[in-house]
Amino acid sequence: MKAPGHFFSNLFHPAHEQGTVTYFLNGSPGDYNITYTTNQSVTLQEPHVAKKWKRSFTVKDGEFVYFSAQSNMPHARLKVKIMVNGKIFRQSLAEGDYAIATAAGCVHCDNKIG
Repeated sequence: MKAPGHFFSNLFHPAHEQGTVTYFLNGSPGDYNITYTTNQSVTLQEPHVAKKWKRSFTVKDGEFVYFSAQSNMPHARLKVKIMVNGKIFRQSLAEGDYAIATAAGCVHCDNKIG
C-alpha cells in the first residue's frame, strides 16, 4: 500500500509528467560541502566539491528537491540554483564565514513555478 502523501501527490501532480532538474553551485575560491536530493527523494552528500559544480537528473511531477551548500572558507560568497526544464526554479545566495545557501521546493514539470 502506498503512503497517503504519495497518493495525494499523484492526485494533484500526475506521475506521468517528468522533467529534468539541474543543480548549480558557484562561488568564491575554495571548496564546499553539499547535500542534495535526487529522484525518488534519495539524499546524497559530497564533501569538498569545487565551485562550478553541476548535477542533473530526471524527476516526476510533484517530487520535492533540495540543494544546500556550505563553504569551507571564511569570507565566502556562494550561490545555489535549481533549474527545472531549463528555467530557474529556486536559487539562494549567501555570504560570510562558512556561508550556507539552500534552495528547495516541490517540482512542477510543466515549468510553472512551484
